Amino acid sequence: MLNSNRLIVATSLSLLLSACAGDDNTASQTNASPEASPSVSASAKPSPSPQPSSQPSTQASSVPSPEASSSAQPSPAAFRLSSSDYKDGAVIPRSHACTARGGSNSSPEFSWQNPPPQTASFALIMDDEVSPCGAGVNACKHWAVFNIPAEISSLPLDFNPASMHGVVEGRAYNGAIGYAGPCPPFAHIYKSTIYALDKDMPLINATPNFSRREFEQSYESYILGQSTISASFTP
Repeated sequence: MLNSNRLIVATSLSLLLSACAGDDNTASQTNASPEASPSVSASAKPSPSPQPSSQPSTQASSVPSPEASSSAQPSPAAFRLSSSDYKDGAVIPRSHACTARGGSNSSPEFSWQNPPPQTASFALIMDDEVSPCGAGVNACKHWAVFNIPAEISSLPLDFNPASMHGVVEGRAYNGAIGYAGPCPPFAHIYKSTIYALDKDMPLINATPNFSRREFEQSYESYILGQSTISASFTP
C-alpha cells in the first residue's frame, strides 16, 4: 500500500513538472523580442506625380508694363515760320527787292504754325548781318511788325498794317517806317524771325527800331518761342 502511494505521488510530481516546463516554453515564445521577429513593413508606394496647379502663377507676368509697352509719344510739332514766296535757304525773288535793284519793294508773305501754348501775341523782324551791315544789335533792319494778335497766323503779300488793328511797323535801316526790301551791292543773306510772346508782353509803340538781337535782349523774358528762316538776294 505504501509503495502504491509513493508511486502515485511520484507520478503526480512528474506530471506537475511537465506542466510547468510547458508553461515556461509557452511564456518564452510569447515574450520573444519584437526585434527577433521579422518586421513587416508597409509596402513602398510611389510618390504621386506633381499635378498642375489650378491656382494662377505667382511668377512675374511677361506682359510689359504700360510704360514699357506704350509706344513713344510723338513730340509736339515745332513752332515754325515759312513763306510761300521763298523757301528757307533759297533766293528771295526780285519783286521783294528795292526799286533800285529792279524790285517792287513788296513785303513777302509769311505764315507760322504750332505756336507755344499761352501765346498772346507775335512779332516779326527781318534784318541783314552781312557787311557793310553789322552783326547782332548792329544788323541792318529791313522790316519789323509788332503787336500781331494771337489769332493771326500769317501776314499776306505786301502787307498793309492798317488792315490789322493794333499792329505797328518799325523803322527800317533807311529811315522809312515799314518794309525796306533787299538793296545790297552784292549777295546778302536776310533772316526773318517770328516771336511768340506771352500775355505780359507790353504793347510796342509806333515806329520802334529793333534788330532781331535788340528785340531779344529787350524782351527776352516775354518770348515763349521763335522760329527763323533765311534767304539770299543777289543784285
